[in-house]
Amino acid sequence: MLVDGLVVAVEEPDGVDDLFSDKKGLCGQNVQVVATLSGRIADVGDPCPGVRHE
Repeated sequence: MLVDGLVVAVEEPDGVDDLFSDKKGLCGQNVQVVATLSGRIADVGDPCPGVRHE
């Protein structure tokens, strides 16, 4: 299994804090992906605010 994550850029909606990622310099949500060694996606985690670490 391979595990990787990425920050997906999103517009910061009114009333929602903590979406800005200083590291990436944008508002986004962290998404974790698990795949088999052949590249088939096995699972995708629920998005969480972009300020969280992988």
